Amino acid sequence: MGIEHNKSLTHTDDLKAKRKLQEYPKPSDKKKYQKYRRSLAQKGFRFPSTLLGAYGLERLIDLADGEYIPASKIPDLVQSVFQLPLDLSTEVEPFSAYREQRNRIAHGRADSMSLHLGKAVEANNFLRNLALKIDKHVVENFLVVEAI
Repeated sequence: MGIEHNKSLTHTDDLKAKRKLQEYPKPSDKKKYQKYRRSLAQKGFRFPSTLLGAYGLERLIDLADGEYIPASKIPDLVQSVFQLPLDLSTEVEPFSAYREQRNRIAHGRADSMSLHLGKAVEANNFLRNLALKIDKHVVENFLVVEAI
């Protein structure tokens, strides 16, 4: 039981409680946050610490070993740590193709046929849409105040 269970909590009161826990916390509303948290917990809501858990944290540390996360590991991070399924043919493979094309350009190995404005616009749109999908998923499932 994880994110899928959380998504099944669609009652208006559950959604309101979750939204309240996604607000920037105000010390004056501490009792309200505790009430919303208790309400969600009673229904089996999985908070970020549970979703990420020890495995998720270890996986995130492995992926971020070093100063940055290599772009080649982004699809794996998104799927394994943030539990967002990505479609292999419409998301993972095109992402890898754009990453490889970027590397060819950066290392001076790109052919003139692949360097034109239309391709750049297409890549920009794809990457922007993928980033928006990931951002929405993370905001919806992991930006929830657990304790105040």
